[in-house]
Amino acid sequence: MNGMALPSWLLTPETVLLRRHVRRKGDPFCNPVELVEGNLTYSVVRLPDGKECTVSTSDLAQCPPSDESDSPPYTDSTLPEASGVGRVDVRDAAVDEAVDNIRGEVDGDEDSVPEN
Repeated sequence: MNGMALPSWLLTPETVLLRRHVRRKGDPFCNPVELVEGNLTYSVVRLPDGKECTVSTSDLAQCPPSDESDSPPYTDSTLPEASGVGRVDVRDAAVDEAVDNIRGEVDGDEDSVPEN
C-alpha cells in the first residue's frame, strides 16, 4: 500500500499561514490563521474573524518559529548615525592621486587644442 506522510505541523492545531489569491500591490502574500484539522488534500482553518472554512492544504505553510534570534540586528535606539544626506565619502590615496593625474592631463591639454 502506497501512502504519503503528513507533515507534523498539520497534525496539531496551531497558527499557520494561508496564501492570499486576491491581493493588491503592497498586501501581504499570506495571512495567519488557526489550523483546526488537516489532511493531505484539505484542511479546516479558523479565520481571524472567527469563521471556519475548508482550504486546500497546498495553500498552507508552517509559520516560522518566533525566536528572539530572528529579530533585526538594529533597533531604533541602536541605529548608526547618518552623516550627510545619502552620501558616503570614502576615498583613499590612490583615488585622490588618480583624480589629480586626470585633472593635470586635462589642464595641460587645453593649450594644445586647435582653434577653429
